[in-house]
Amino acid sequence: MPKIRLLIASAHVIVRTALGTLLKAVRDFDVVGETDLSHLVRTPVQHSPDVFLVELTEAGLPGLKLAANLMRAVPEAAVVILTRTKTQAM
Repeated sequence: MPKIRLLIASAHVIVRTALGTLLKAVRDFDVVGETDLSHLVRTPVQHSPDVFLVELTEAGLPGLKLAANLMRAVPEAAVVILTRTKTQAM
């Protein structure tokens, strides 16, 4: 069975490096690239990932636009977005 080709994107070098290191250890995954969010939409053509693993600090409309652009650029690839929610103390 072929490996799942992952492209990891985050604005934070430490996040994408950590995710890449962890996922490279999983035999079912092939990390084909790690990139900054500003280069993400240009990168798919070079790497042809099966899955985009995108870490967004701020979710919302900008993140949805980014996901839509990725889905248009590589329609056969999945887009997985990692983000956090703000919690309020009670």
